[in-house]
Amino acid sequence: MSTNSPLFVDQLTVDFHLQPYSPCIDTGDPASPRDADGSPIDLGVYTFFPSAPTLTNVMTMGSSTIEFTLNGYSNRNYLVEFSTNLPVWSILKTNFQSAESTIVQDDTAGESPIRFYRAHLAP
Repeated sequence: MSTNSPLFVDQLTVDFHLQPYSPCIDTGDPASPRDADGSPIDLGVYTFFPSAPTLTNVMTMGSSTIEFTLNGYSNRNYLVEFSTNLPVWSILKTNFQSAESTIVQDDTAGESPIRFYRAHLAP
């Protein structure tokens, strides 16, 4: 049994939402349905929703590869997508985020002169 602080947002004002890296995240009853993002259910009333991921440190690696850093909450699956025209998006990869930052490479970037990228939680 853990005696660590649950890292509530603010107990004094009765805000029992969980802060990032609370020991209550993903530690609810394993027999319960999973959270909306596909992770194990959280302990407590409120589901923890991590901040949106960001993409940083974009670099061109030769003529056909683009590399960037995916920054997101660890222990989550993120769907990384690309587009050449914005209305239509294609899946580049699903990435399990084992650390806060992960390097992602697009080895097919040379197929089009313009690429847009986005990432979001994958169920």
